[in-house]
Amino acid sequence: METAAGPSGSSSCKDDFLLSDPTIPLILASNSFTESPLTQGKLTPFIWDKVPILIPEIESISDPKDNIDLDQFQPVLVDSSRYGILVNAKAALGQIPREKYRSIREQANPFEKIGRSIFMNRAGVKLVNLDAVFGLTGHSGGLLAQQTAKEFTFADIAGAPGAFSQYLLYRNPEAYGYAISLKTRSPSLRWKTDLLDLSRLNITYGEDDTGDLYTNADWFANWVRKTAPSGVDLVTADGGFEVKNRRKQEILSFRLIMVEVLTALQILKSGPSEETSGRLVLKLFDTVTLLTGELIFLLTLAFKEINIIKPITSRPANAEKYLVARGIRRERANEIVLFLRELNSIYQSGRIVTQLVNPESIPECFFQYLRAINQQALNNQLIAIRNIGNVVKGIKLEIPIYNLPKSLIIWNVPGNEEVRRRYNVNRPIDTPNTGYRATIAGSAYPAQRDISEPLSQRSPRSPRLTHSQPPTIM
Repeated sequence: METAAGPSGSSSCKDDFLLSDPTIPLILASNSFTESPLTQGKLTPFIWDKVPILIPEIESISDPKDNIDLDQFQPVLVDSSRYGILVNAKAALGQIPREKYRSIREQANPFEKIGRSIFMNRAGVKLVNLDAVFGLTGHSGGLLAQQTAKEFTFADIAGAPGAFSQYLLYRNPEAYGYAISLKTRSPSLRWKTDLLDLSRLNITYGEDDTGDLYTNADWFANWVRKTAPSGVDLVTADGGFEVKNRRKQEILSFRLIMVEVLTALQILKSGPSEETSGRLVLKLFDTVTLLTGELIFLLTLAFKEINIIKPITSRPANAEKYLVARGIRRERANEIVLFLRELNSIYQSGRIVTQLVNPESIPECFFQYLRAINQQALNNQLIAIRNIGNVVKGIKLEIPIYNLPKSLIIWNVPGNEEVRRRYNVNRPIDTPNTGYRATIAGSAYPAQRDISEPLSQRSPRSPRLTHSQPPTIM
């Protein structure tokens, strides 16, 4: 396997780290009956094994949301002038009325109409996308076997309304999951229990019945370990919240991401290889400050490899991207858990952390990796925002045409129109099917059966996606 740096941390850095989703070249539309040959390549993970000294720097602050001094958190891991342009451009987008913006976005984003397959929202297809790239579930079917039944456990952290869980329960009829998310009055952020198989998904709101990971991270980890003492195969952490000041999003999201990592490291299964140990899917936003960079670096110590990717199912004008980590190093992870637990208690006392690791102890190779990822993300967002601006101005866009239904075929899930025809075109996909009763925290709720029954025949294993060079960025 190609690596950015070997186990000793002594080999030279690579400069070809890629953020783009390898699905892209596979679905580029062709005006011919002959498919163009694919350019072979692969994602280049970052791997490191030198242990730095963890030195947190702490600052007392009364209300982090209102009083964060952004001068302490400069965008040093990206071209700062272009980052300033991006922040201002996003502020301008916020002036477009929401309904009008949705219409414009559909015209400017070539991947907007991929759809949601059979899942409750687009988030489900994001995990489908990531699974196809990284083999998160170990699914080995083809067009005639879209489900793989085997023992598989997962934890869905901050994942309400539940599209990630819905996908995992669909993909593997024997999967069992544990879930926690913030209890809220917002209908869009509540668990859609009528669309989830609650006989295989155990949802909790924690010891204090809030679902807040800030106060329930350790409790949730202990709760999972009681029934899954060896840990789970996959942890997904998809938390986030809206902020008015985009420049503050990264810093305000830091604690949430930190406690998601704290939780995940405690419950992931250990194993002798990357294929048998647990895996983490972690949503990130901007990663341009040293503070976020230092947290990501801790993950390179806790896992044998990490990848950061922007799947095509994630809208191109936003900062969202995903970190996928494999091969947990249990002893190192346990040390980092103690450190992150201390940090969470610091935040709980009303203070914030401004540094995790002495930057001098982090290899330049890592900063090179993260800067390359950040620069690609920044350039791609600027291109997407420019396209939106051109739609507003009535300028015809020149963007590639993609065979979007083919993406769902490659990812091995039902297509959108196919599902509507097969399962009654007059019934909305998110209308629940009833058929059994299940429990959530001791109470009975109706739950939905998977709308796609397992198929008996199986085709040979679907080919794994490979990574090719991304489109040229102007």
